[in-house]
Amino acid sequence: MRLTNVQRWLLSVLVLFCIAVLQIYFLNRSVTPVTGPWFMYGTDTVYHDAIVQSWVQQQMARDPSTIPLWLPGLQGGLPTLGAFLWTPFAPAALPFYFLPFPAAQKLAWTLCLWIGGCAALGLGRALRMGWRAAFFCGVAWMLCGHVVTLIHAGHFQKVMALSWLPACVAGAVMMADLNSIARRMRGLALTALAIGAMFLSGHPQIAYTAIVMVLGWLPWSIVTRAGLRRFVLRQVILTTAALAIGGAVASLQLIPGLEMSGFSNRGGAGVDFEEATKTSYPPEELVEYVIPRLRGTSVRDDAKQYFGRWHERLVSDYAGKVVVLLAIAGVFNSRRTRHSFFWLFVVVISILVGLGRFGPLYRVLFDCMPGFRSFRSPGTFMCAAALGIAVLAGYGTDSILHGLRTRASRGMTKGLYAALLVATIADLGLANRFFLTRESWTAYHDGYLAPNELDAWLIDHEIMQETHNEAREFRFRQILAGGPAINAYHPIFYAVKGVLNPLRNSDYRQWLSIMGISHVVVDIQYRIPAPDVEVAVLPSQFCKIVKVAPTRKEVFRRTAGPNAEYRWVSRFPNRQTLLVSGNGGPLRVPEIRAPGHRLFIDGKLVKEFSVPVLATEVQLDAGEHRLEWRYEPQSYRVGLFASAMGLALVAGVFVFAAARRAPASIHLYEERAPNPHHGRALLYRDLKVAGHSHAEDGKGDA
Repeated sequence: MRLTNVQRWLLSVLVLFCIAVLQIYFLNRSVTPVTGPWFMYGTDTVYHDAIVQSWVQQQMARDPSTIPLWLPGLQGGLPTLGAFLWTPFAPAALPFYFLPFPAAQKLAWTLCLWIGGCAALGLGRALRMGWRAAFFCGVAWMLCGHVVTLIHAGHFQKVMALSWLPACVAGAVMMADLNSIARRMRGLALTALAIGAMFLSGHPQIAYTAIVMVLGWLPWSIVTRAGLRRFVLRQVILTTAALAIGGAVASLQLIPGLEMSGFSNRGGAGVDFEEATKTSYPPEELVEYVIPRLRGTSVRDDAKQYFGRWHERLVSDYAGKVVVLLAIAGVFNSRRTRHSFFWLFVVVISILVGLGRFGPLYRVLFDCMPGFRSFRSPGTFMCAAALGIAVLAGYGTDSILHGLRTRASRGMTKGLYAALLVATIADLGLANRFFLTRESWTAYHDGYLAPNELDAWLIDHEIMQETHNEAREFRFRQILAGGPAINAYHPIFYAVKGVLNPLRNSDYRQWLSIMGISHVVVDIQYRIPAPDVEVAVLPSQFCKIVKVAPTRKEVFRRTAGPNAEYRWVSRFPNRQTLLVSGNGGPLRVPEIRAPGHRLFIDGKLVKEFSVPVLATEVQLDAGEHRLEWRYEPQSYRVGLFASAMGLALVAGVFVFAAARRAPASIHLYEERAPNPHHGRALLYRDLKVAGHSHAEDGKGDA
């Protein structure tokens, strides 16, 4: 009995989900025995992602009606959406709404791999591969090292975006269909939805790569169909519409991000060339595609420590030995040579870009390509190479199965395919396994999130809000309670902070003074400059507290009078309230205020207040006053409306495409095809008469 296309889709996505579960829940390891709740270890996960998610969950549990758009304890205040610090609208992030962190995190990783596999399967079908070849393409992508091993780095936003990359290109391929309006419309909607999902996932570099690939497919589809003027114009219109609608879908994350970019280290002229190419891919390590861990890794407890030219290797680009061999076969396959060369070109260009400062291409793109300066990881662009290899492997599988179909029995053909598939899953799963480590959630919570000796000391001495932590990112537990800790977040930060804040920089004290910081927490081995005073050493925390400036209260009383007082009443995500009393005059509050903040003094809106470098300054009369800052950015409201409109357009296009289909034509294959090859010929003839594009739906099936 032959399965219908719908049945094949359902079976394929179910099996892909099982493979994703196998990789996440079983093909990982434990450095130490883990009992009870566990989570997937990742460097970014343990140092900030888990902490931000915990903070968000606490804030939303306190007030479910409020979206926490502002994190007051980070860098003196940082927008969550605008800094891509939190991406609540990404599809794979949905588990965090209804599950606690350990369970939500494991399910979210599983969804990422599953979405990626389904998207690559769809790309294979859009490229007219047979079902088995397209399924192999999905497995090769969802389990490739470039995707899976990012879990160890904790790059959740990146993997969420990568999972939609094949869908974006699949939509571009479908838009190039010559015969079917329904197929073209589905392609437009799919590309728009995928671009929106990638931006909503919080990784613009992956979305940028996807857009370049879509724009690259445009001239390719035009060149390979020379002489069709109407086709050229139609392709340009469809591609433009897909990008525009995709941008609308992404607005809820994209518009706040653009608002923040003007103040961040990624705005303006972007990062400098040295910073942009710091993680360039060493050419000799391209052998990583077929031999994992050849030069070791920076993974914990790995006896084979990394000794290459990167400062660390936390991820692997291993594509798989079987996959690479099939990809080589796919380049020269006899059935899809034209598109094979496109994907070969994608692989080569992607690798050349990934070489960064080690290759000639990155400098040219850095100087000439719009938006390219905003990114700082050449190796990230190699995601296109990973996808290209998976697609070529699908072509290779399709070619081999097609050749065997006329020379071997059906059972032998199925057996060879099953052997290739199992070998690929085992090869990639076991190679990735080394980068997947399960950790005890209880141990992590007690070690990172529970109050410790440092927290207790700072609270006892009432200098919590006057302290800056130079330790690794989010080490202050008070962030979880909305406390006023000043801390850092490395990927995106205020541009002026990058100038003033490097440790031991001559302007460092200027930044401390502006932010009202009197104490700094440093590594226990840190050498103290002459003016500083060591006030405490905490061996259990491997740190010490150093006094570097007068306390904030002392500075406040100098300007507002000796009897001046201030007290924070509340520091909620979108609203902070301060009570002050003094002799009047200018009051400088060392709190950062972004566009969207409104200040109310004694209940009255103040339309004008000064925002000097990393601080807020306001003129006060003598007496007691209540200052309230409300973060209500227009960018969020505009983005919410634009995203809703974009999703409505995507849904409308899908409905239009469904209405244009002719279901009766699909059944001609089953009714008239006792012989598969003869049936296909009949199907071509009948569907062309009907004017539909389902003619190739069965083409390439093995």
